[in-house]
Amino acid sequence: MPIVDHIQSLSGEVHLNSRIQKIQLHDEGNVKNLLLNYGKVIEGDAYVFATPVDILKLLLPNDWKEIPYFKKLEKLVGVPVINVHIWFDRKLKNTYDHLLFSRSPLLGVYADMSVACKEYYSPNQPMLELVFAPAEEWISRSDEDIIGATMKELSKLFPDEISADQSKAKIVKYHVVKTPRFD
Repeated sequence: MPIVDHIQSLSGEVHLNSRIQKIQLHDEGNVKNLLLNYGKVIEGDAYVFATPVDILKLLLPNDWKEIPYFKKLEKLVGVPVINVHIWFDRKLKNTYDHLLFSRSPLLGVYADMSVACKEYYSPNQPMLELVFAPAEEWISRSDEDIIGATMKELSKLFPDEISADQSKAKIVKYHVVKTPRFD
């Protein structure tokens, strides 16, 4: 949200959860507008995309694909990513107000968003957000399998507070967000 607030403070617009259907160009090759998937047209002086590289490659106008700057995108290869959000029934003692790197082979980084982000602040209930990776072999598995593996890893990171069988901190709710690779 700090980035959104900054852009809006400078009279910019931010369109969250809006998928771009097409980047439309002027005859000169610069951006005329963006056509969103629900039909809205966005016009501006500058555009910022927050999208996986594979989706950007699909959206790239054909006129741009041979421009050296954009040709470099060919070398970038996206990877599947899974974000896991878990709300527990009690606060965890060993969380901090920033992103932490994990020693887990499956959970690359994590944060207690109830401490690290004012939008999720809660004095009593943590919400861990975790990056589950490498995700390639997990992307097609069920959310329940992913949560089970996540809990097993969290029981190693927080042995005094979390157990895989939930005999300690219990899951109140969870959300698994899968971003597959798009070819």
